[in-house]
Amino acid sequence: MGTSQLGGAVYGNPNLNQNADIILNEVGSTNRSVLNGALEVFGKNAAVVIANPNGFDCNGCSFINTSKLTMVSGQSRMSDGAITGFKINNDLTSDFIIHELGLYANNTNDVDIISRAIKLRGELQAKQDLALKQGNDYYDYTTGEVKSNTNAAPIEFGIDISHLSNISAGSIKLIVTEKGAG
Repeated sequence: MGTSQLGGAVYGNPNLNQNADIILNEVGSTNRSVLNGALEVFGKNAAVVIANPNGFDCNGCSFINTSKLTMVSGQSRMSDGAITGFKINNDLTSDFIIHELGLYANNTNDVDIISRAIKLRGELQAKQDLALKQGNDYYDYTTGEVKSNTNAAPIEFGIDISHLSNISAGSIKLIVTEKGAG
């Protein structure tokens, strides 16, 4: 038994022999992910991967006991039970929006957000490395590389950061891989 920051006293799962290193949460519905609160990894900290090809709305979301956070508007690709990458959804409605109440990963070492379009309207915090990666084809989970298909319909802004936004991290990377998507 242990104490969770969100749930109080919690019993561990007696059917598990070891802690997870990576937790993959993949959405299978046709709805966007709406994250308006905290997500906690109970037990040993782990990398959290959230994949939704329909996009994300984050408004006051935060992450507790997460060593690495990857959020991608796409579908996972696996090999021998391991994540190899993600097929990024090319649809412009599957964007990643951080709303006014922000995204807080203050104790998360690495944060990667990958989508065809990323819109930042609120605060974004990470402990060390933060990367906003725009692309329309594939994200390689092992290398962190994003690829774009040159035949896709053009997009005006790959990463759109409002004047009301604030980004805070040890290292910040903004990567746009699509031609003309400034």
